[in-house]
Amino acid sequence: QGKSLAQLLKEGKVFSLEEVLQIGDTVLNVLDYLHSRKPAVFYGDLKPDNLMLTSAGTLYLVDFGSAVLGFGNEPRICMGTEGFAAPEQYQGKVSERSDLFALGKTIRSLAGRNWGRILWKIPGLWLFVHRCVQPQEEKRLQNAAQAKKMLLNIGKRRGRTRKNMAVVLGTAAVLLAGGMFFAVRERKPSFKEALTEVTTLYY
Repeated sequence: QGKSLAQLLKEGKVFSLEEVLQIGDTVLNVLDYLHSRKPAVFYGDLKPDNLMLTSAGTLYLVDFGSAVLGFGNEPRICMGTEGFAAPEQYQGKVSERSDLFALGKTIRSLAGRNWGRILWKIPGLWLFVHRCVQPQEEKRLQNAAQAKKMLLNIGKRRGRTRKNMAVVLGTAAVLLAGGMFFAVRERKPSFKEALTEVTTLYY
């Protein structure tokens, strides 16, 4: 019971950066489990339509009609969705990197019109998506564990960036106040001079 992420998008839902990161982390946990089976299970059709969110906030991956077992090299009929399926799926091939390609496309889709704001806040997410959606398989992130580690580091760096910004802004404010105090005693600088000194220190 719940709504698909695609339905939520159609209803005007704007996913925050935190929600996008959490969804990505949850999906990677599922993919890591599927890919580590013997034989591996490749999902093959990851997209917002197949991710269901319950009212309790639990995310489910549904509809395994396109899933295949990862053994043998014989071509298979592509069961993915245009816009999310990796290029090799149109040649009858699917692998764990195909699922990562679809994850990158899914994250980009969930960000929607919020994508620019997300990139401004955390450009590392752009690099993550970029490494997922490379046309050549060998240039992508190679497995769910590697992708999960990269996504986790993005979240950690975001936390450090917030702290560093607070320290820089606090230091700039103190220096500005101190500069104004000494300016009264010595020489009163122009507004342009004072502002240039602070912004130079900040950058």
